[in-house]
Amino acid sequence: MKVFLVLTIFLSVISCKTSKNASSDIPTEEVKKSDEENVVLVQGKVRYFDGCGFVIEIVEDYQVIYLYAINLPEEFKQKNIKIEFSFRESRAMLPEGCKGEKVVSIENVKQLTQ
Repeated sequence: MKVFLVLTIFLSVISCKTSKNASSDIPTEEVKKSDEENVVLVQGKVRYFDGCGFVIEIVEDYQVIYLYAINLPEEFKQKNIKIEFSFRESRAMLPEGCKGEKVVSIENVKQLTQ
């Protein structure tokens, strides 16, 4: 009887460890795939403001919003060019005196024809 009890406990412990290790690898791949598939592209115009530098003007819900992009590539730092991009909100601080409403990190940037 003791052998049966010890064997049952041993098998239970092994089965728990196996299921935890197998499931830990799956979510990271699924998250990466879902992030890439749900990319939303936005169009905007690059503007320049004193005390802030370059910001991106977009229209969201019929309102003009200025995005302060912490990683705007140098080739897009030109006044009044139209760009298309995707973005994520950032926890970085907005520079003091900046007119931007949101601090963002942008990706997939390309210039649109004027």
